[in-house]
Amino acid sequence: MKNFRKSSLQIDTQRHRNGAVLVSCVLLLLVVLMLETSSLVSSRNLHSMAQAHAGREFARQAAEAALADGRRHLLIVDDPLSPADSGVSHEFGSVTGQSYPAGATSAPLPVYQIVRLSVTGSTGICRINATGWGMSQKPQLSLQADYAVTVCEAQQQREDTRAEIGRAHV
Repeated sequence: MKNFRKSSLQIDTQRHRNGAVLVSCVLLLLVVLMLETSSLVSSRNLHSMAQAHAGREFARQAAEAALADGRRHLLIVDDPLSPADSGVSHEFGSVTGQSYPAGATSAPLPVYQIVRLSVTGSTGICRINATGWGMSQKPQLSLQADYAVTVCEAQQQREDTRAEIGRAHV
């Protein structure tokens, strides 16, 4: 009988040990699962931050391109100080004929607006408001620049001639 009790005691302790190993393995697996989940969340956050940065950078480049196109617009129009053109929005290249860089077609074209701030004779100050968008329409960036503009003498003479012709027809 003594042998029977000894063997049953050994079996009970072995079952107890097997249960402890199972519990410790489950706890270890839970810790690994939590670490993996946190690394996935961190990776997703880093990915979205990188996309947002790329979108803002794309919007900044688009707004700078629109600002440069607005400067070219001031140089090629007959009368950059004309009140008829003040405050009108223009898409990139609509006046200058410039084409937007390849690969940038997924976002709307940048736009600019030329606003006359002050005019004194043949000189004046114009502000260009340029807006660019990121790869979607969410990131939007606006830039402003003020420029002193002088109408050339030939342009001024044409304006004076137009004014005289206009008065003669009245």
